[in-house]
Amino acid sequence: MKTTRWITWAVAGWVSWASLSAPAVAATLTHGPMIGALGVDSTVVWARWDVPGTARIRYRSTGATSFVDGPSDAIVAERDLTGRFTLGGLKANTSYLYTLEFTADTGEVVSTPSAWFRTPAKLPTSLSFSVLADFMTKEKAAPALRAATSPRPAFALIIGDLDHSDPARQPGTQDYLPVEDAATALANMRQMRRATRDPSRPVGADFVKAFVTSKTAQQVQIPLYYVWDDHDFCKNGADAACPFVDQARQVYSEYFLPAADNGLAGGLGCEGRGVWQRFAYGGLAEFFLLDARSNRGALGSSLLGTCQKQWLLDGLARSTANWKFIVSPVTFNPGTKPWDAWGAFADERAELLGFIRERGIANVVVLSGDIHSGGAIDDGSHAGLPEVSVPHANMPATWVDTYCRLDPQDNGLLVSAPGTWTLGGLVDANLQNRACLGNDYSKKRLAPPAVPPYPLAGASNPGFLRVDLTASLLTIRVMDAVGQLKAGYAADGSPADMKLELSR
Repeated sequence: MKTTRWITWAVAGWVSWASLSAPAVAATLTHGPMIGALGVDSTVVWARWDVPGTARIRYRSTGATSFVDGPSDAIVAERDLTGRFTLGGLKANTSYLYTLEFTADTGEVVSTPSAWFRTPAKLPTSLSFSVLADFMTKEKAAPALRAATSPRPAFALIIGDLDHSDPARQPGTQDYLPVEDAATALANMRQMRRATRDPSRPVGADFVKAFVTSKTAQQVQIPLYYVWDDHDFCKNGADAACPFVDQARQVYSEYFLPAADNGLAGGLGCEGRGVWQRFAYGGLAEFFLLDARSNRGALGSSLLGTCQKQWLLDGLARSTANWKFIVSPVTFNPGTKPWDAWGAFADERAELLGFIRERGIANVVVLSGDIHSGGAIDDGSHAGLPEVSVPHANMPATWVDTYCRLDPQDNGLLVSAPGTWTLGGLVDANLQNRACLGNDYSKKRLAPPAVPPYPLAGASNPGFLRVDLTASLLTIRVMDAVGQLKAGYAADGSPADMKLELSR
């Protein structure tokens, strides 16, 4: 026993001596802080450091004179040094400031600068929010992200492919990494999430401006609600067969703050879990964000999986909100990308439409992404429900308009048209100009194009959606990357603003 104590003392003394003789390494906040899951009486704060330790949040309303000591969280390597802090008992329609105090395992204590957020009103009369999708990689800036969050909306939705890194893909192939390389897939997924919000990277700087920067009570932070698609889940075309689904869920839980009603915790007697989530904004609107990948089966079976589908149907049936938004990372329009989106799951799509019709569920709108176009609008004539397709955020010209497809047996034959919408462009960027993802097929056979309008061409045409609503009026605008309303064409060929207005 005495020997053990002497060894402990000797080691402690050596560490103390070493710490005096070597310069201390400062603990650093590498990412954040940022907020999520914001409600009238609660929110969650997220941040990441570069060394293990313990962090505690301190906060107060802007009218108070003293801080409240909030919960603490252990910052450990097993969660990639990320922490989250849930604040409850807040007041509605009130501004708060907060700071995070971090104590490293070495004993060093550092604090973050103050940041601000504001809880929503209990009975809001209006709502404005932005929707983005389809980012290239961390190396390309996204002015659309800045425009979408300035002036501040209530929140932002990013609905798939926040990065196209394909973290579970074996380099140089279209195959998954070997199953035994789970550690590599996990590391790739974490690196993708860190890089996307790294202020030293082009898109990370935009991400910080959008969701982190907060210097005064007038420059409040806003929450991000995010669901993945294939490229930021595992790889192109990924579904439930991805061998690294567990790693993808783990990293999502480390880096994002979903709404409280979500599929990550399991439940409902379901085997599958996923990033689907639901939240409401007073009685004005309810949002159902879908996970289109991690429970997806073979084509023609189920896009959502049994658990998520029942969750969606039950939620729509219970909702008393004025407006209900189905937020889908893939297009609902059955003629657009029909081998990969809802058109590939015709029975499940018909079941959802039939349920909405039979239950008399009114004012359901779809917001979708994935096709890297300049945006498209359908009033329900072709999509079955009113649908607005989000423009890509910052895709290069060779990565746009991904609704085209080549025949698997004849790579000179384009077999997929862009689908018909009620507002968009009269000339399809791929089939009319005979180019598909940057390849020239002008001397090859072409599939007959659908009847226009088509989605707006995606080349040099990024943007986002701006949504404004009251209890009686919903307006969705397709904006360009600097925040100007886009122009398009109606079905009769007449010029038309890219705007959808619906009334109750």
